[in-house]
Amino acid sequence: MQKILDVARPGVGYATYLGVNESRGEIIIRTDADAVFPKDIIPFIVAMLRSRDKLVAHVGHICGGGFIVYE
Repeated sequence: MQKILDVARPGVGYATYLGVNESRGEIIIRTDADAVFPKDIIPFIVAMLRSRDKLVAHVGHICGGGFIVYE
């Protein structure tokens, strides 16, 4: 289900905060519109989060053949 929020304050940080609070999903993945990731990054992050080893994953913006997960 898609929901559009009206955000009264400027800034991507606040909009992200509101979006996460309104979300009902088990796993929330947020990225930027101009980010480019390898095709297997989403399944990798979902598997990592489901393993309970990590509760938050921040994936840096990269271009190329690999990816980096910052803990």
